[in-house]
Amino acid sequence: MTAQDAKCDASGVGNKSCSFSVPRDQVVTLVANDLLAQISFGSTPYNGRNVDRRGISSQFAGFTGPCTTPERGVCVFTATADQTITVENIDLVWTRVYFIGDVNWRITLHQQPTLSLGPPQAAQELIVTPLTPGVAKCVTDAVAVHCYDIAMTNLGDIYFEALPPEGPTPLGALGPLEFVGYDNGCGADPKCAVFSDVDHIDTMKWQYYWCTPPSPVVGPPFVSNTGGWNFGPSANCSVVTP
Repeated sequence: MTAQDAKCDASGVGNKSCSFSVPRDQVVTLVANDLLAQISFGSTPYNGRNVDRRGISSQFAGFTGPCTTPERGVCVFTATADQTITVENIDLVWTRVYFIGDVNWRITLHQQPTLSLGPPQAAQELIVTPLTPGVAKCVTDAVAVHCYDIAMTNLGDIYFEALPPEGPTPLGALGPLEFVGYDNGCGADPKCAVFSDVDHIDTMKWQYYWCTPPSPVVGPPFVSNTGGWNFGPSANCSVVTP
């Protein structure tokens, strides 16, 4: 560190600026950071589904000005005259996942490390189920379905994998559960890779059981749990294909 070090505080929303003076012909090195470009997960219920959850999080996009850049996030120039350097930051990419059918999904995320002095971010993996805390119900086409939001940089990718359903087949069901497919280019492949270069919505669809209790209700309680569905032996079940 030297007395010529300067720091520009860019926290908060909007444009920020700062200035400093250096002797003519001095080599100046500017270093950017995007500590707020962390991967984040969460869900918004239907009454707030249009709220942008990214807040002030953003990622470094580049410098403008007389920079020679030996590495990402670094600007080097010689101060031969007054100069204006702009650090450009862009929004994170927002991906919304819809779950049609109460089954599990494995989501693995990779993104370029943030500009910081700490260790690079490792790939993040999580298993999401409709009962995962924070997975709320959104509304699509006037139907309430489970959904999940992912925010990350546009220098990453997302891998979705449909996992086999847990629990026994309900009595009265017409057949086993089967993966139906995605509403994007992955089709019916249970594994799907999505590049997070733009905001997008992905829908994953399984056949699912639709069961109604008999009338009058007989047998065990008509309940849902993490081990599958528990219906009375006289329940009326059918397989629904979205």
